[in-house]
Amino acid sequence: MSVLNNGTSIESSIQSMIDSQSFCVVSTLRHNQPFQHMIAHACLPDLRSIYFANDSSNALAINIAQQASVNVMWDNRTGDVEDEVLTAYITASGFASRLNEVKSRMAKSLLLERNPNLAESFEKPLTKIYCIQIHTYHYHRSEKDAAFFYPNKPTIA
Repeated sequence: MSVLNNGTSIESSIQSMIDSQSFCVVSTLRHNQPFQHMIAHACLPDLRSIYFANDSSNALAINIAQQASVNVMWDNRTGDVEDEVLTAYITASGFASRLNEVKSRMAKSLLLERNPNLAESFEKPLTKIYCIQIHTYHYHRSEKDAAFFYPNKPTIA
């Protein structure tokens, strides 16, 4: 288990940041041009998967269908001057895909538990649920407090 300079584990720092943020930004690529999309999300405690709901006809869905590799970013900026020294952020890399109906049910309940305001979106026929399988997280709080975390890496007991 990796430990940050403040004594907390990288895993708990990542989970805490993700839990504290209602939204994250997903970056996709189309025609060699980057696109960013703000999404409401949910994830399991193992940090391996990020779930989100999306209209299957919009740019995010089209970009994922053409290029599954994505990056995700969370941060705790407040807009204050202190952000320069206090801001932490996480970037994650992974592959996104649309879930089948069986897997969508579990993810839908997670999403609604975390984001009850999504209920109306789920009534729309084009709303589908997607999953980003994360292979790498990079946590960064300062030049001296940064670390990588690989959620699918086997641990030694």
